[in-house]
This record gives sequence, structure tokens and C-alpha cells, in this order.
Amino acid sequence: MARGELSTASQVDAPDEIGTLAENLEAMRQQLNDALEQVETTNRDLEIRVQERTRQLQELIRRVLTAQEEERHRVALELHDETAQSISALTVTLDYVLARSEGLSDEELERLREARQVTADLLQGIRRLMYALRPIALEDMGLAAALRWYGEDLLERSGVRVSVTAGSADARVSDHAELALYRIGQEALNNISRHAGAANVWIDIAYPDSAVNLRVRDDGAGFDPASAAGDSSAAGGLGLAGMRERAALAGGSLTIESAPGQGTTVRAEVPFDADA
Repeated sequence: MARGELSTASQVDAPDEIGTLAENLEAMRQQLNDALEQVETTNRDLEIRVQERTRQLQELIRRVLTAQEEERHRVALELHDETAQSISALTVTLDYVLARSEGLSDEELERLREARQVTADLLQGIRRLMYALRPIALEDMGLAAALRWYGEDLLERSGVRVSVTAGSADARVSDHAELALYRIGQEALNNISRHAGAANVWIDIAYPDSAVNLRVRDDGAGFDPASAAGDSSAAGGLGLAGMRERAALAGGSLTIESAPGQGTTVRAEVPFDADA
């Protein structure tokens, strides 16, 4: 009993105080054994309930992310079919007016040119938003090309150099795996743009065995991952949680290595046949 063995009954049988003590010890053993079994049963029930709640939560997150992607797709199509088309038509109209601007004053011509530039900038911004919402490059050219385009468009305008290296996959990668890794890489690049102050970013994609590995590394300011995990305002804390959720739902994993002044490395691994 002292060692925790409560399943074996006491074998002492005596007509004196030793027998009474043995009976009391046996009663105590039975009570302790019953209590222990009850605790184990309760723990098993709790574990089952936690697993079920976790499964339900993962399914809910999966549905939310799926709905989010569908909504992004819908908004991107609306921007393309309505807003971008209207702005393109306005640009053509301004070009037509500028080509036939005889008799206009220099000030009026300058105003027309300014309006033409504003519409061109607006159209470029709309297209950039469309591509962020719906990664057409991912659908057409694959993960490496999509992340290269997004990283260069987002970062190189501010002087950050982006380098992308990628191996070739021997097996077909599912659309879900590519989309999960693209969104993880996209969020990592967004965090670099907002917080890192980096001069260089390296994106590496490898295909070992039956998984896809993505690594996004920068030489920026870095941060404390433990602090950011509990602070949504610190270096994109909510973004880090979202990346982990995407990796987990795709059956993969994500790790973040960083320290103040030492840059940040985000590593994600997702199986080829991810279905999340």
C-alpha cells in the first residue's frame, strides 16, 4: 500500500489487535482503490471530452478558414469584374481626352495628366489587392512563383532584397497544401514588412519525402516569440497564431525562431496530400 499497490487484498487473519488493524487497513485499501479507479475514470472521461472539444474547435476553425478563402475569392472577382473594369474604362477615357486636348490650357492639361496618374495608381492598387485576396500566381505558377511575386511586390519597393530558392517536387502537392503554405508565407512577409526593418529576406521551399517545407528568414530586428504568443500587438501575435492554426489544420507543423536583434526564421512543414 505504501508503494501504491492497492489491487491486492490483505491476507492477514488474526483474532487479536493485529487482525483488527488488518481489517481496518483492508477497508482503507478498498476505499483508496475505489477512489483511484474513480479518478482514473473521471480523467479518461475528461480526456475524451477534451479531445472531442478540440476536434470540434478544429472543425470550426477549418470552416472559418474555408469561408474566409471563399469570401476572399468572391471579393477579388467583384473587384476584377466591377471596380477594376470601371477604372480601366476611366483610364481609356482620360487617354482619349488627352489625345484630343487641343485648345486646353496648360493648367487643364496638367489636371488631366494628374487624374490619369491617379487612376493608373488606383488600378495598380486594386490589382495588388486582388492578387492578395486571390493568389492567381499560385494557381497558375505554383508556390515559389507566388511567394516570389508577393514578396517582391510588398518589400522591394522599400529596398528589401528578396531571394527565393525552391526544389522540385517528385510527388503532386495538393491545392490545400500549397494554399496553406502560401498563406503562412504571406503572413510571414506581412510581419516582416510591418515590424522587422530587414534588409534581406530569404524564402526557401524544399520537398523532402512526402512533405513540403517552407522557410522564411529575415535579418531584421527580431523579437521574443514567447512574449508575442501572449500579446496580439507584439510583432503580429495574432498572425503567428493564425500561421500555427493553418499548419496544424493541414496536418503539419510550424516553428518560429527569433531573438531581439537576430532576425526571425519561420519554418512550416505540410504533407503533400494535406486536406484542410
